Amino acid sequence: MNWYAEIARSYFARWLRQWYEQVGDPGRFFVEVGEELACRVDEFADELAVQPRPGEGYLEQAAWLFRARA
Repeated sequence: MNWYAEIARSYFARWLRQWYEQVGDPGRFFVEVGEELACRVDEFADELAVQPRPGEGYLEQAAWLFRARA
C-alpha cells in the first residue's frame, strides 16, 4: 500500500466510517485508489515539468516540481 492509499484509507476509516465498513475488500480497494492517485500525480508533475517559468533555473524548477509532488 503506497502513501496515497494509506492517507485515503485513514481518512475514510476516520471520517466516513459507515461507507468504509461497506467496502468489500478495503485492502484491495485502497491499493487501487493509491495506484490511481500516484499515476495522476505523476502525470500532473510531468505537465508542470515541461512548463518552466520565465527566468527560472534548473534548481528552482526542481524545487518547484518537488513541492508540486508533495
